[in-house]
Amino acid sequence: MIFDFKHRLDESSRARGLDELRRYLSNQTHPERFFGILTDGETLEVYALREGNLCEVQRLILAPETAAPARLWLDCYLFHERQLEPPATDIVLRFGERSPTFWQSLRSLRKQWEKLRTEASVATKFVEWQSLLSVVYGSPVGDEDLFLRHTYLALFVRVLTFVTLQEQCPRTSELRGIVTGETFESMGFENFIGNDFFSWVVQPPYSSDDSICRFPFCHVSFG
Repeated sequence: MIFDFKHRLDESSRARGLDELRRYLSNQTHPERFFGILTDGETLEVYALREGNLCEVQRLILAPETAAPARLWLDCYLFHERQLEPPATDIVLRFGERSPTFWQSLRSLRKQWEKLRTEASVATKFVEWQSLLSVVYGSPVGDEDLFLRHTYLALFVRVLTFVTLQEQCPRTSELRGIVTGETFESMGFENFIGNDFFSWVVQPPYSSDDSICRFPFCHVSFG
Protein backbone atom coordinates (compact mmCIF):
# COMPACT_ATOMS: atom_id res chain seq x y z
CA MET A 1 0.00 0.00 0.00
CA ILE A 2 1.39 3.40 -1.04
CA PHE A 3 -0.07 6.68 0.27
CA ASP A 4 0.24 10.07 -1.44
CA PHE A 5 -0.96 12.89 0.81
CA LYS A 6 -2.08 16.26 -0.52
CA HIS A 7 -3.10 19.38 1.41
CA ARG A 8 -6.27 19.58 -0.65
CA LEU A 9 -7.52 17.44 -3.52
CA ASP A 10 -8.47 19.72 -6.38
CA GLU A 11 -8.03 19.25 -10.11
CA SER A 12 -4.40 20.38 -10.12
CA SER A 13 -3.23 18.46 -7.04
CA ARG A 14 -5.10 15.34 -8.15
CA ALA A 15 -3.34 15.41 -11.53
CA ARG A 16 0.05 15.72 -9.80
CA GLY A 17 -0.87 13.01 -7.32
CA LEU A 18 -1.94 10.57 -10.02
CA ASP A 19 1.30 11.12 -11.90
CA GLU A 20 3.28 10.52 -8.69
CA LEU A 21 1.28 7.39 -7.81
CA ARG A 22 1.84 6.01 -11.30
CA ARG A 23 5.59 6.44 -10.87
CA TYR A 24 5.60 5.09 -7.30
CA LEU A 25 3.67 1.98 -8.30
CA SER A 26 5.66 1.42 -11.49
CA ASN A 27 8.91 1.46 -9.52
CA GLN A 28 7.86 -1.53 -7.39
CA THR A 29 9.24 -4.95 -8.26
CA HIS A 30 5.68 -6.27 -8.68
CA PRO A 31 3.61 -3.11 -9.28
CA GLU A 32 0.37 -5.01 -9.92
CA ARG A 33 0.39 -6.24 -6.32
CA PHE A 34 0.22 -2.73 -4.87
CA PHE A 35 -2.55 -0.24 -4.31
CA GLY A 36 -2.03 3.51 -4.15
CA ILE A 37 -4.18 5.82 -2.04
CA LEU A 38 -4.38 9.51 -2.94
CA THR A 39 -5.80 11.49 -0.04
CA ASP A 40 -6.16 14.87 1.60
CA GLY A 41 -7.29 13.30 4.87
CA GLU A 42 -10.97 13.61 4.02
CA THR A 43 -11.23 11.97 0.62
CA LEU A 44 -9.40 8.72 -0.06
CA GLU A 45 -9.07 7.49 -3.66
CA VAL A 46 -7.67 4.01 -4.27
CA TYR A 47 -5.79 3.29 -7.51
CA ALA A 48 -4.03 0.30 -9.03
CA LEU A 49 -1.97 -0.33 -12.16
CA ARG A 50 -3.71 -2.59 -14.65
CA GLU A 51 -1.88 -3.31 -17.91
CA GLY A 52 0.21 -0.20 -17.38
CA ASN A 53 -2.79 2.09 -16.80
CA LEU A 54 -3.68 3.70 -13.49
CA CYS A 55 -7.27 2.71 -12.65
CA GLU A 56 -9.45 4.01 -9.84
CA VAL A 57 -10.65 1.13 -7.67
CA GLN A 58 -12.63 2.82 -4.91
CA ARG A 59 -13.31 6.19 -3.31
CA LEU A 60 -14.25 7.08 0.26
CA ILE A 61 -15.21 10.44 1.77
CA LEU A 62 -14.82 10.52 5.55
CA ALA A 63 -17.68 12.00 7.57
CA PRO A 64 -18.99 11.57 11.15
CA GLU A 65 -22.18 9.88 9.98
CA THR A 66 -20.23 7.27 7.98
CA ALA A 67 -17.67 6.40 10.69
CA ALA A 68 -18.64 2.70 10.96
CA PRO A 69 -18.56 1.98 7.18
CA ALA A 70 -15.30 3.95 6.93
CA ARG A 71 -13.69 1.78 9.62
CA LEU A 72 -14.67 -1.36 7.73
CA TRP A 73 -13.50 0.17 4.42
CA LEU A 74 -10.08 0.98 5.87
CA ASP A 75 -9.87 -2.44 7.51
CA CYS A 76 -10.18 -4.04 4.08
CA TYR A 77 -6.97 -2.33 2.94
CA LEU A 78 -4.89 -1.82 6.06
CA PHE A 79 -5.83 -4.43 8.65
CA HIS A 80 -7.49 -7.82 9.06
CA GLU A 81 -9.94 -7.62 11.95
CA ARG A 82 -10.68 -10.96 13.57
CA GLN A 83 -13.61 -12.49 15.47
CA LEU A 84 -16.18 -11.21 12.98
CA GLU A 85 -19.68 -12.41 12.31
CA PRO A 86 -19.85 -11.12 8.75
CA PRO A 87 -23.04 -9.46 7.52
CA ALA A 88 -23.66 -9.23 3.78
CA THR A 89 -22.30 -5.66 3.64
CA ASP A 90 -19.03 -6.82 5.19
CA ILE A 91 -18.62 -9.62 2.63
CA VAL A 92 -19.35 -7.23 -0.25
CA LEU A 93 -16.77 -4.72 0.97
CA ARG A 94 -14.09 -7.31 1.59
CA PHE A 95 -14.68 -9.60 -1.38
CA GLY A 96 -16.97 -7.75 -3.83
CA GLU A 97 -15.98 -6.47 -7.25
CA ARG A 98 -14.53 -3.22 -5.87
CA SER A 99 -12.55 -4.87 -3.08
CA PRO A 100 -8.74 -5.28 -3.06
CA THR A 101 -9.26 -9.05 -2.73
CA PHE A 102 -11.28 -9.16 -5.95
CA TRP A 103 -8.74 -7.09 -7.88
CA GLN A 104 -5.78 -9.17 -6.79
CA SER A 105 -7.62 -12.47 -7.28
CA LEU A 106 -8.72 -11.50 -10.78
CA ARG A 107 -5.13 -10.63 -11.62
CA SER A 108 -4.04 -14.11 -10.51
CA LEU A 109 -6.89 -15.76 -12.42
CA ARG A 110 -5.94 -13.89 -15.61
CA LYS A 111 -2.36 -15.13 -15.31
CA GLN A 112 -3.59 -18.69 -14.83
CA TRP A 113 -6.01 -18.31 -17.74
CA GLU A 114 -3.27 -17.18 -20.09
CA LYS A 115 -1.34 -20.35 -19.27
CA LEU A 116 -4.27 -22.74 -19.62
CA ARG A 117 -6.67 -21.26 -22.18
CA THR A 118 -5.31 -23.36 -25.06
CA GLU A 119 -5.58 -26.65 -23.15
CA ALA A 120 -8.32 -28.70 -24.80
CA SER A 121 -10.28 -29.46 -21.62
CA VAL A 122 -10.11 -25.84 -20.46
CA ALA A 123 -11.21 -24.50 -23.85
CA THR A 124 -14.12 -26.98 -23.80
CA LYS A 125 -15.28 -25.73 -20.39
CA PHE A 126 -15.22 -22.15 -21.67
CA VAL A 127 -17.20 -23.00 -24.81
CA GLU A 128 -19.77 -25.00 -22.83
CA TRP A 129 -20.13 -22.12 -20.36
CA GLN A 130 -20.67 -19.70 -23.25
CA SER A 131 -23.24 -22.01 -24.81
CA LEU A 132 -25.21 -22.37 -21.58
CA LEU A 133 -25.13 -18.63 -20.96
CA SER A 134 -26.45 -18.01 -24.48
CA VAL A 135 -29.41 -20.28 -23.74
CA VAL A 136 -30.15 -18.41 -20.50
CA TYR A 137 -29.93 -14.92 -22.01
CA GLY A 138 -31.09 -15.71 -25.54
CA SER A 139 -27.95 -14.33 -27.19
CA PRO A 140 -24.15 -14.63 -26.87
CA VAL A 141 -23.03 -12.64 -23.82
CA GLY A 142 -20.12 -14.55 -22.33
CA ASP A 143 -16.59 -13.23 -22.85
CA GLU A 144 -13.36 -14.15 -21.09
CA ASP A 145 -13.62 -11.34 -18.53
CA LEU A 146 -17.10 -12.49 -17.44
CA PHE A 147 -15.88 -16.10 -17.32
CA LEU A 148 -13.09 -15.11 -14.93
CA ARG A 149 -15.54 -13.14 -12.78
CA HIS A 150 -17.81 -16.18 -12.62
CA THR A 151 -14.78 -18.29 -11.72
CA TYR A 152 -13.91 -15.91 -8.88
CA LEU A 153 -17.47 -16.05 -7.53
CA ALA A 154 -17.73 -19.84 -7.81
CA LEU A 155 -14.39 -20.46 -6.08
CA PHE A 156 -15.00 -17.84 -3.41
CA VAL A 157 -18.32 -19.51 -2.51
CA ARG A 158 -16.53 -22.87 -2.20
CA VAL A 159 -13.90 -21.46 0.13
CA LEU A 160 -16.55 -19.61 2.15
CA THR A 161 -18.57 -22.82 2.46
CA PHE A 162 -15.49 -24.68 3.69
CA VAL A 163 -14.73 -21.97 6.27
CA THR A 164 -18.35 -22.02 7.47
CA LEU A 165 -18.36 -25.80 7.86
CA GLN A 166 -14.88 -26.23 9.33
CA GLU A 167 -14.58 -22.89 11.17
CA GLN A 168 -11.02 -22.49 9.96
CA CYS A 169 -9.09 -21.19 6.98
CA PRO A 170 -8.26 -23.98 4.49
CA ARG A 171 -4.74 -25.36 4.43
CA THR A 172 -2.78 -25.15 1.20
CA SER A 173 -3.09 -28.92 0.75
CA GLU A 174 -6.90 -28.66 0.91
CA LEU A 175 -7.38 -25.98 -1.76
CA ARG A 176 -7.27 -28.25 -4.81
CA GLY A 177 -9.91 -30.51 -3.25
CA ILE A 178 -12.09 -27.48 -2.46
CA VAL A 179 -11.98 -26.48 -6.14
CA THR A 180 -12.73 -29.98 -7.44
CA GLY A 181 -15.17 -30.94 -4.68
CA GLU A 182 -13.06 -33.80 -3.31
CA THR A 183 -12.60 -32.03 0.03
CA PHE A 184 -16.38 -31.79 0.46
CA GLU A 185 -16.83 -35.43 -0.55
CA SER A 186 -14.43 -36.44 2.23
CA MET A 187 -16.69 -34.50 4.61
CA GLY A 188 -19.73 -36.50 3.49
CA PHE A 189 -21.16 -34.10 0.89
CA GLU A 190 -21.52 -36.19 -2.26
CA ASN A 191 -21.97 -34.42 -5.61
CA PHE A 192 -21.69 -31.03 -3.94
CA ILE A 193 -19.61 -29.55 -6.77
CA GLY A 194 -18.36 -32.04 -9.34
CA ASN A 195 -16.17 -31.24 -12.31
CA ASP A 196 -17.91 -27.99 -13.34
CA PHE A 197 -16.84 -25.13 -15.62
CA PHE A 198 -14.77 -23.40 -12.97
CA SER A 199 -12.45 -26.20 -11.91
CA TRP A 200 -10.21 -25.25 -14.85
CA VAL A 201 -7.86 -23.44 -12.44
CA VAL A 202 -6.47 -26.80 -11.25
CA GLN A 203 -5.90 -28.13 -14.76
CA PRO A 204 -2.39 -29.62 -15.23
CA PRO A 205 0.35 -28.89 -16.10
CA TYR A 206 0.43 -25.29 -14.86
CA SER A 207 -1.54 -25.60 -11.63
CA SER A 208 -0.06 -26.50 -8.27
CA ASP A 209 -1.03 -26.15 -4.64
CA ASP A 210 1.24 -23.11 -4.43
CA SER A 211 -0.31 -21.44 -7.52
CA ILE A 212 -3.84 -21.95 -6.18
CA CYS A 213 -2.74 -20.54 -2.83
CA ARG A 214 -1.86 -17.24 -4.55
CA PHE A 215 -5.54 -16.44 -5.03
CA PRO A 216 -6.33 -14.05 -2.11
CA PHE A 217 -9.91 -15.35 -1.78
CA CYS A 218 -8.45 -18.69 -0.66
CA HIS A 219 -7.58 -17.12 2.68
CA VAL A 220 -11.08 -16.25 3.89
CA SER A 221 -11.32 -16.32 7.65
CA PHE A 222 -13.90 -14.87 10.03
CA GLY A 223 -12.97 -15.58 13.58
